[in-house]
Amino acid sequence: MISTPIPDGTSGMVNLETGSDGNMKAHFHYGSSSENFGWMIEGLEHSTDGFDDIEHTGGDSGFDKGDLLLKMRYNSDTDADVYHQFDFKYQDSDEESDQTYVGLAEADYRSNPRLRYGFTDYDQMNNEHDQIVLSYNVRTGNSEFEATYYQNDFARDWFKTDKVYYGGASKGINNVIDYANAGDALAISILRGTNTVAEKIKLKHNNRVYTSEGLVLKGSFDLGNHKVTVGYRDTEDDEDRFQWYEFTNWQSGTLSALVSDAMDPGYGSNNRVTTAEASAFFISDEIDMGDLVLTLGIRNEDWKIVEERFVDSARTAVKTDSGYPKIKSDDSETVFGIGFTYDMGNGYSMIGGYHEGFTPTSGGADPESADNLEIGARYADENTSFEVIYFNTDYANMFGECRASSSGVIEGCEIGDTFNAGESTISGLEASYATGWESAAGSLMTAKLVYTHTDAEFDSTFDSSFWGAVDRGMNIPNVPETQIAVVLGADFQNGWEADLRGLYYGSTCSVAACSANTNIDSNSMLDLSVKREINEKTDLYFMVLNLFDSEDIVARAPKNGIRTQRPRSYSLGVRYRF
Repeated sequence: MISTPIPDGTSGMVNLETGSDGNMKAHFHYGSSSENFGWMIEGLEHSTDGFDDIEHTGGDSGFDKGDLLLKMRYNSDTDADVYHQFDFKYQDSDEESDQTYVGLAEADYRSNPRLRYGFTDYDQMNNEHDQIVLSYNVRTGNSEFEATYYQNDFARDWFKTDKVYYGGASKGINNVIDYANAGDALAISILRGTNTVAEKIKLKHNNRVYTSEGLVLKGSFDLGNHKVTVGYRDTEDDEDRFQWYEFTNWQSGTLSALVSDAMDPGYGSNNRVTTAEASAFFISDEIDMGDLVLTLGIRNEDWKIVEERFVDSARTAVKTDSGYPKIKSDDSETVFGIGFTYDMGNGYSMIGGYHEGFTPTSGGADPESADNLEIGARYADENTSFEVIYFNTDYANMFGECRASSSGVIEGCEIGDTFNAGESTISGLEASYATGWESAAGSLMTAKLVYTHTDAEFDSTFDSSFWGAVDRGMNIPNVPETQIAVVLGADFQNGWEADLRGLYYGSTCSVAACSANTNIDSNSMLDLSVKREINEKTDLYFMVLNLFDSEDIVARAPKNGIRTQRPRSYSLGVRYRF
C-alpha cells in the first residue's frame, strides 16, 4: 500500500464519519510543494464500540486507533543535468482493541451469532508503532540510483485468554468448545457463565517488541532495449518476547479481579530474544523486443537467525546449559524468475511467468520452497477489459506456523513453532471482466466481475500436532474453492453516484481432515455505498455494509470456534477538499 503523497501544489482534505456501533472517524491531510521543497502531514483517529455482545459483563468489543504521518521532500531543479532528491517520512500509530480469538460453540452460534463469551472480557490488544524512512534519489542521463534507510519499532501486548479450566484442570479453549459441541454440560456452563463452581481463566500477556532496520540500494540503467536494475538489501530484525500470565476466577457470569503471576515468565519460550540478519543481492533485465517484453531476474539471500533464552525475568544470564544462544537457521538461497508480456495487437496480449520462491524459518521446520507458474491473456479497449490467468504453485516443502490464534487453544502449539507439511499444490484460474456504458437516461454505468477457482491440496501423507492427521489429496484448510466479487456502479450525472458490491466465498474447512464442527459453509455479503457531490470541494456519502444482515460462518478460531460476519452496519460521512 502507498501512503498519501506530497501534493504538487497546496491542498488538503478533511473527512468526518459517524455510524452504527459507536463508529467515529476523523481523517485529514494537508501539504504544499514549491519547486525545491514539499511537505505533507496526515492524521487519523478511528474508534468504535464493536458489534459483539459480551455476555454478562456488557463490555465493549471495539477499538481506538490513532495514526500520524509526516513527509518532507527536498529536491534540486527538475531540469538539472543531475537531479537529486531527499525524502523523509515519519509515522506514529497506536491502537487499543478489545478483541479476542475465541469463537463460539455450535449451539451458541445458532442461538446468537453475535455472542461473545463473558470470560473473554479482559482480552485486549495494545500496540504502538513508529517508522522512519530516509531516502536519496539521483538521476542523470539514462541512469538512476536510490538509497533507502528504514527503521520500524513495534511494541504490542495482546492480553488474551490462554487456558480455560475445566473441572479444575487446565484445557485449551478448543478442547472446551469441542466438549460443548458434544453436549458436555460442564463445558456448556463454563462457556455461558452458568457454572456455580468457580473455574480459573488463564490469560497471557503476549508482550513483544519488534525492531526492523535496514538499508536498500538500487541502481537502474536504461540501455536502449535493455533496462537493467541491480540492488542490494541489508536488514536486521529483532523480536523480544517477555510474556507472563494472569488469572481470574469465572463463576456465575462474573469475573474476579486479576491476579498476576508475579510478571515472571522464567526460562522458556516466553522469555527470549531472536535476532535475524539477512543480506540480499538481485539483478533484473527487462528486454524490449517490440511486441515481446521479457523480464529476467535472479536473487541471492543469506540469512542467520539466533535465539537467546534467559534464566530469569531479570535476564541476568543466558541459559547456556540448554545450548543458548542457539543458531536456529544459517543458510542461503538463490532464486530465479522470468516473465513476459506479448502484444498481439487489437487490444489483445499474453502474459506469463515462472518464479522460484522460498521462506526461511526459525521454529524447527525446514525452509519452505516453491515453484510458481502463471500464464494468461488480456484484452482491453476504451470501454471493456478482460483477463484470464492460470496459476500453479508447487510447494516442495510447505510449512505452517503456530500463531496467537492457535497457541494456547491447540494443544502442543507454541507461538513461533513451525511445522512442515511436505509437498503441496495450489493451482487455479482467475478471470476478471470490466465494462462501462451509457444508459438510455444518460447515466454512466460500470460493472466488474472477478472469479477465482482454487484447488489447494496436500501431496503427501503425514501427522503433526499442528496440521493433524493428513492424507494425500486432502484440501489445505481455509482455502475456498470458489471466490466471486461483483461491483456495479452508476454515475447519474447529477451529483449522485452509487456502488453495489457483492462477495461470495465457497465452502472450506478449518482443518485438513474436515468433519462436523470444523466446516465453513459458503457465505456471501452485499454492500451498498451512495455519494452525493454538493460542490467541487464537498461530498456526502452513506454506506451500508452487509446489507441483508447475513450471519454466515466466515472462520473458526480456534479450529472449532465459530466466527461470523459483521452485522449490518451504517456509516455517514462528509469529505471536504481544499
